Amino acid sequence: MAGSTFGNIFKITTWGESHGKALGVVVDGCPAGLPLSEEDIQKYLDRRKPGTSAITTQRKEADQVEILSGVFDGKTTGTPISLMVRNTSQISADYSEIAENYRPGHADYCFDAKYGFRDYRGGGRSSGRETIGRVAAGAIAAKILEQMGITVFAYTRSIGPIDADPAKYNRDTARSTITAMPDAEADEKACAYLHQARENCDSVGGCMECLVEGLPAGIGDPVFEKLDANLAKAIMSIGAVKAVELGDGAEAASHTGSENNDPFRMENGKVVKTSNHSGGTLGGMSDGSPLLVRAYVKPTPSIFRPQQTVNCSGENTELTIRGRHDPIIVPCSHHKRIESSIDQLELLKHGDKNGRYWVPAMADTPLRGANGRHEWFWEPDDENNIYPLNTLMDKYEKSVGRNATLILGLTPDPTGLIPAGDAQRLKEMGDEINRRFSSPIARISGQKKSLTLKLGKEQSVNYCIIQENIKNGERIRQYQIEAKVNGKWQTVCKGESVGHKRIEKFEPVEATALRLTVSESVALPDIINFSAYSVK
Repeated sequence: MAGSTFGNIFKITTWGESHGKALGVVVDGCPAGLPLSEEDIQKYLDRRKPGTSAITTQRKEADQVEILSGVFDGKTTGTPISLMVRNTSQISADYSEIAENYRPGHADYCFDAKYGFRDYRGGGRSSGRETIGRVAAGAIAAKILEQMGITVFAYTRSIGPIDADPAKYNRDTARSTITAMPDAEADEKACAYLHQARENCDSVGGCMECLVEGLPAGIGDPVFEKLDANLAKAIMSIGAVKAVELGDGAEAASHTGSENNDPFRMENGKVVKTSNHSGGTLGGMSDGSPLLVRAYVKPTPSIFRPQQTVNCSGENTELTIRGRHDPIIVPCSHHKRIESSIDQLELLKHGDKNGRYWVPAMADTPLRGANGRHEWFWEPDDENNIYPLNTLMDKYEKSVGRNATLILGLTPDPTGLIPAGDAQRLKEMGDEINRRFSSPIARISGQKKSLTLKLGKEQSVNYCIIQENIKNGERIRQYQIEAKVNGKWQTVCKGESVGHKRIEKFEPVEATALRLTVSESVALPDIINFSAYSVK
């Protein structure tokens, strides 16, 4: 496969597939002696990585970069710099249905037509994850440009029909809004529009704009190596970009020469322009004014609506795409309104089961509170108000056992020590937790929607514990647990979330097996522990 290299002096070659082991880039032509660390590159990758907002793909990737070559003692050596980012959250099963079907709007058919073979796992080389290599290489280029006094600032100009108002442009706003728009009012409208598109199982397009300042005049050549032509090629090579403009772009076609020309004048001994309709280039070369380039991106082709297509056998069929996909491709920043445009104080009251982040609840209670008061501070003769063991265990099962963190507030006495009565109750609590849950009757794990836990023989059971592999997020949305009693399955409990730990208590049953069935999940459940207990 040709065509993975771009550039002449500073040359980059990207490699890897969206669902392969890793992706990366080789950068050749970087001068020696440039200070460079993985942290310099990581801050750019953190801005593009998936799963950072409700309007980006649900795929969770750390996108942690590794420098494999070309850097020694924190400085570039002048040799090729090889960078790698490992894939850690690829779910190829999501794409099994498209192994034989061509996705509308994707390059599936073209790959088969060209090569007679394709990597159907998320699009392979045509996936948006290919841009990891470009971003990593761009981080190095940005360091070089910075030393030359050249800055690059990119932002979202429009999303669907919603345009940022140039009169309201603010760079700090572009860095803080969830859409990367420089207009806060437009960002609010765009977020609402995007959430509506997601609810409708649809996607939208948009426009990105980039401003390059400090570029000296004369960069580029007048014929086949035009600066604007090379920029257009580079930007058009990004997946989903369908048009590129410089300056006024397509609008220039409707202008007169007197409207489109940029007058020159001398200012402080330097040639400058009084306007910038050309977007910073003339005759294929930079003219010393800010370079303004714009890229128009089509709607994300992966939508969750049924679509008409054909399969590899040439048969007409209907396809519904699964997996984790963006409702839009234009940039989205890492912003405080990560989960949605909903007021965060409201969200904190109940959480969001379909949120993008695992945020465990914090259950906060003092150890002394049996009198109905919250005893955060030591008082003399107050030992009778230490919670009884049964109450503490009830709090444990309803906090830790419901995917929360239990914080017990302790009250040091005037000597700075924990009173003996408090320490004793804590030890009793620890012993009781161990007594109840340290020795399960049986346990099992697996990446399945249903797990059957055989108990070996008929015996009493009244507790079970479920734990998800929290590294992959909370996937389970609904489940039920059944016990096999007298050869028949009967439901003993149901639930809606698991997370790190779920402790289920139910009436004792004489059973030979327990069965966990996940009826709803956002991906294949990854259960690291399903265990049964008999607690008396």
